[in-house]
Amino acid sequence: MSSGLDLRKRVVRRDPPKTRGGKGKEDPSPLSAIDAGSPGEIKISNDTLYALNHLYHASPSIQAARTILVSQLLSSGCVVRRDGRDVPLKDTFARHLHDVWVPFSKKVIDHFLQFGFVVVSLEEEAPPPFANFIKGKAMAAQSEMGPAANGDDNRRKDPPDQSQLRAQKRPIAASSDQKLRTPKRGAGVAGPSTPTNFVPVVPDVGQCELSFIYVGESNYRRQYRIFSTNSDSVYKQDFSSEVFFRHEPDAAGNICSPVATVFQSASFISALEELALQAEVVRARQMLVTQPISKTQGAQNLDPANLFFDSG
Repeated sequence: MSSGLDLRKRVVRRDPPKTRGGKGKEDPSPLSAIDAGSPGEIKISNDTLYALNHLYHASPSIQAARTILVSQLLSSGCVVRRDGRDVPLKDTFARHLHDVWVPFSKKVIDHFLQFGFVVVSLEEEAPPPFANFIKGKAMAAQSEMGPAANGDDNRRKDPPDQSQLRAQKRPIAASSDQKLRTPKRGAGVAGPSTPTNFVPVVPDVGQCELSFIYVGESNYRRQYRIFSTNSDSVYKQDFSSEVFFRHEPDAAGNICSPVATVFQSASFISALEELALQAEVVRARQMLVTQPISKTQGAQNLDPANLFFDSG
């Protein structure tokens, strides 16, 4: 769990990078040789994205504002318009909009508020709930080891002998026949292959890295690049994803978003709450105070003046 003081250190705004060829170049990569004609690659820090994401989901004030904004934007759901008029939708497509595009819209709003940009990738649509369970039952019904449709038990009770095994042997089919029997990708248990739908997906924080370089005749235009962080795509650019901006980062790669604007004040309150909690923990512990006793010369009750009974 990140503390408020740790979050403030992770979102310290960086200075603009030094000129090409100067010292202090951060995170050199093999792509630096390819980008030799540009001022250099400027990365968006994933540590900053993690800190903004943590504050966005941990701050009650930010979450209250987010709930109001999302309810106002998506209160009517998603509609399809053509020539400025709403298109009547069938139940299946309306359910698809509600199950896929409404959650996608919420993630886009969240990323715009947190980072000012969103990375979108096209992926195959996830199977419906309990799809594997239904597919497993269908495969079990067609299996030779399962019960038949008429109620007879097809399971073998005794192993077959040699004559039965020779009778069950089939000739090896040609390669062309095997290709005809091979089901297509995406095909179900039975029947023709079903079409695959591609839906937009917003990657989680840390699943990819974003950077930009300056290109063009005078190196004035930004070119953004996306790199996946999995082990199979090290230093490999992801050309199948796109990035969309609401607020672009500055020239040093610092995030310019609504949450980044209020980050210092919100994290300051979080740091004060953490320090107050630590102070209360210290105060709740029982304090033991010791005090030295002053030493006296001799015993006060046994001096010669107190030995007589009529003294005093």
